[in-house]
Amino acid sequence: MIRLLYADESIRLFRELVADGKVAGYLGYLKAHHKETGDHSERVGLVSIDLGHENRHSGDELRLLGYGGLLHDIGKYRIPLDILGKQGPLEPAEQRIMKGHPRLGFLELSESGFEPEEVGQIVVAHHEYKKDPSPRAGMDRRQAQPQGQPLHGRQSLRDVERRAPAGNISALAQLVAIADISDALASRRPYKPPWPRERVEQTLHEQFRGDSKYIEQIMERL
Repeated sequence: MIRLLYADESIRLFRELVADGKVAGYLGYLKAHHKETGDHSERVGLVSIDLGHENRHSGDELRLLGYGGLLHDIGKYRIPLDILGKQGPLEPAEQRIMKGHPRLGFLELSESGFEPEEVGQIVVAHHEYKKDPSPRAGMDRRQAQPQGQPLHGRQSLRDVERRAPAGNISALAQLVAIADISDALASRRPYKPPWPRERVEQTLHEQFRGDSKYIEQIMERL
């Protein structure tokens, strides 16, 4: 259960962003493919906005946080359901496919011309503040692409690498990352029950490689 510290402001912006036609379409695809991931994305979007208020981000940055949180897992609609819903641990090959979802999300948003383009930078970076970061950790494009899914011809891995987040985008990506990790740990998943608060906090300190103050802030909300 999440306690919002800036509930009125955060919920107001969240509702505005989920009503955006493109966002609603993407969330619809994601929920139709895997409802649990769609619900998780909505929670991450809302909490990311709330964290943005606490860290005094501007109005435009709050919107980027909301879009980034809502769409951070959009690449998972290209991940096969037998991987997304697997009850036990993933095999190494399945892990490689799963780790490709941030890059797939970036490519999807880039190909569709989603604006603002900074959202794609947040999406591709949201797993890069972990002890085992992805996708920019030596994985090639074929590893990131599930079998049977077309490659996006106008994008190359160099395009992704050149768009590595910097400055405020990095700070925004860290907020989405901490919201994502904490929700995944604290929520029921096919392969695990919800973790207790103390275990979530311990794991965040072990795994999160962003600014440690964000761990304190997210724990205030759990």
